[in-house]
Amino acid sequence: MKKVILGLVLTCLLFACSNVFAEEIYYINNNGLQFTEFQYKIMTQMIYEENVANLTTDQYKLYMVDKMTPDNTKIAIEEDKASDSDVNPNATYYETNGKRVAIASVCQTTYCRVITANTWKILPKVRSYDVVGIRLANTNFTNANFAASLSTDDNTYGHKSSKGFDNGMGVSFKLPSNETINTIALTVNVEPKGRVYGTYQHAVKSISSDKAMNFEISAGGYGSVLLYPSSYDGYFDQMAGVYIAL
Repeated sequence: MKKVILGLVLTCLLFACSNVFAEEIYYINNNGLQFTEFQYKIMTQMIYEENVANLTTDQYKLYMVDKMTPDNTKIAIEEDKASDSDVNPNATYYETNGKRVAIASVCQTTYCRVITANTWKILPKVRSYDVVGIRLANTNFTNANFAASLSTDDNTYGHKSSKGFDNGMGVSFKLPSNETINTIALTVNVEPKGRVYGTYQHAVKSISSDKAMNFEISAGGYGSVLLYPSSYDGYFDQMAGVYIAL
């Protein structure tokens, strides 16, 4: 009997050690926030190492980093590898617009938190109104709440305008003129089913706030999300979108 009990104790100890190892702290950022190796990998894929290093407590909670596990978290990425010499196909000028758009989901029992984030690799020359949008397919918002922010090296800004539909939404941001832009993100809660499509559309020439928000949500739109009037061709870079299956 003693051998059996001892064996059970040893087994429990082994499992406990295994769980501790699985949740081992892999990285601590400049604000003292802790990441497992998986959480760090997801976040650096989404917003790059330097932005993870400076992630704030509010952002950490918003993105539900502490809830991220291999079982409940997914990510998809679209990279624009444009350089200084790339020509926008719908205009007669040059524009630097190298950036990465990612969409990630962290699912709980009754909802999934979906984050659509754009991170600039080469800072944009045109600083007008950019738009982040999402489209829902076979899923629904669980509530009307959302969070949208633009972070720079020095400040964090809210969105300029928002527009919602039953099948998605979009928000606009005025890009600050003389700051290094890091990450622009939109976060929503949806039912844990279906797909969510995300896009970031950069204005490659000056556009008004009203025009930037003159869109519908449609699979035929820019990035399979934002549908603008045909007369708007040339205002946005029309970068491909991303999607995630929940």
